[in-house]
Amino acid sequence: MPFPIRALLQILLLRDNGCLNDEQWASVLSLQSHESEFQEEAGERWNTIKLMSNAVKGYSGTDIGIPTIQGLFCRLFVNSFSLVTPGLDSIGTAFDPKPSQINHSCEPNAFIVFDGPSITIRSLHEIKKDEEIFIRDLFEKSELEKRVFALEDSKDKKKLSSAETLSFYQGALREIRNIRPPWPPNRQPLPIIHDTIALEHLLEGRWSLALAHYLVIYFHIDPRSNPEPFHPERVVHSWRLAKLFAQISSLAASKPEEVQMLDPYSLKYPAILLGFLTEVDSNVDRSHGSNSRFARTVRVRVAEVGIIKGHDAFQRWGITKVHMEEEWRKLRKIADELAQ
Repeated sequence: MPFPIRALLQILLLRDNGCLNDEQWASVLSLQSHESEFQEEAGERWNTIKLMSNAVKGYSGTDIGIPTIQGLFCRLFVNSFSLVTPGLDSIGTAFDPKPSQINHSCEPNAFIVFDGPSITIRSLHEIKKDEEIFIRDLFEKSELEKRVFALEDSKDKKKLSSAETLSFYQGALREIRNIRPPWPPNRQPLPIIHDTIALEHLLEGRWSLALAHYLVIYFHIDPRSNPEPFHPERVVHSWRLAKLFAQISSLAASKPEEVQMLDPYSLKYPAILLGFLTEVDSNVDRSHGSNSRFARTVRVRVAEVGIIKGHDAFQRWGITKVHMEEEWRKLRKIADELAQ
């Protein structure tokens, strides 16, 4: 059964069985539906909404009429969130009327973080009393973006082999690099392209190539998309790099071919690992909350490597600011040279 049908059936069952009170039901109906826009398009999506509405009406036995069910489907499509882990891995879809009322902006002042069954709105800077809260805007997609996201959203992606997926996204990356004027580094679909290519390399054990694309996100995308160092996405991406460097450094002694690609850069793995962990540790309380599952996970790992809050771990390990700047120059070079 398609997800939208299952989701709406759950909502209707909660309502029909008295699990949603009148106030909660009114909050669902108060959400924007953009139903007239769906109708004006008169395309496949609106036809799908009508078919699903008939199916839900017949299957649920609800006393709610078809027009209302159609409007509920529109609200579901417009107001749902991608349900993610604290590490921002997508695991489903969430629908909650309260956070759904938050407007979007190209200059957001807040970010939604999931922590188990809880939704938290994390501020990206000071929000004054009576100031409106905004989350990230949804931009109009270019034709190239539509092609990439069409594959992302389709079932066909699951049928592709790793090599086929890699070929598609590498082709999209080459196409973007030939666009003039240059495509902004932080504009979609570049972030999702680099993320997907890195993941495919990671799944095949190509650690160095995965690292290169994750470093592109770290150096060229995140600072532009998320200028706040404590932005949840930036903190999660630094955490991902810390874990990847821990894996690569554990393999460095045995010199597998994938790690040998990094030999010309003469990386100081302990210093780099310490750098990323310290970066995450100093920002995680503000990005996810000090009592969040993610913050607790970070603190366990930080304690394992001997980082103590309020103490200069770099000085204790004999690592200077000059050393770190040199390592970060090497990492930027890896991003520029290997992420092809």
